[in-house]
Amino acid sequence: EEIFSSSFAASVFLESINFPKERK
Repeated sequence: EEIFSSSFAASVFLESINFPKERK
């Protein structure tokens, strides 16, 4: 389950980078 948590965190992190400040 640690891997899943890491994957989730990475996904959120990548999403955050993909959408810097263009989330209108």
